Amino acid sequence: MSFYLEKPSLKHKDRYLDYIKEWKDTKIVPYSSRIIDKTYEEWLLEKQLQESVETAPKDFVPASTFLFMDDEDIVGCVNIRHKLNQKLLETGGHIGYGIRPSKRNLGYAGIMLKLALIESKSLGIKRVLITCDDDNLASKGTIESCGGIYENKFFDKDHYVLRYWIIN
Repeated sequence: MSFYLEKPSLKHKDRYLDYIKEWKDTKIVPYSSRIIDKTYEEWLLEKQLQESVETAPKDFVPASTFLFMDDEDIVGCVNIRHKLNQKLLETGGHIGYGIRPSKRNLGYAGIMLKLALIESKSLGIKRVLITCDDDNLASKGTIESCGGIYENKFFDKDHYVLRYWIIN
């Protein structure tokens, strides 16, 4: 099986709609991979506009969204923010990622995060901030296995968030 990151395009539409359907009532992560009150085509255009500082929506930083693919299917999704604003420095970090429910606990998140780190390096990001909820032991383990160095945790609304840095 071959794994790779690929930017979403029209050719992924049916597979992507199937991907998000699998999440059912759970919160799709990363947030950038949610299609809320829009068509796939509108979501796709939004992702393309977010890649440039000139076209990113107000109050957003430039970001690239990638599908984590195997030979046949979308396994997950990752969002790489090219820079951080104050809110992302506290709660979001440079990289947000999620694995579809049927593919969890199989080691795919680590593969996806390593590929995302390569992409972030190509964007010139030398120190990568990644955060996760303190009760998300799988994500904590993935971040640490990819070289994440724990910095601190803080309380955000109703839960604690862990902050990790990876030297890229």
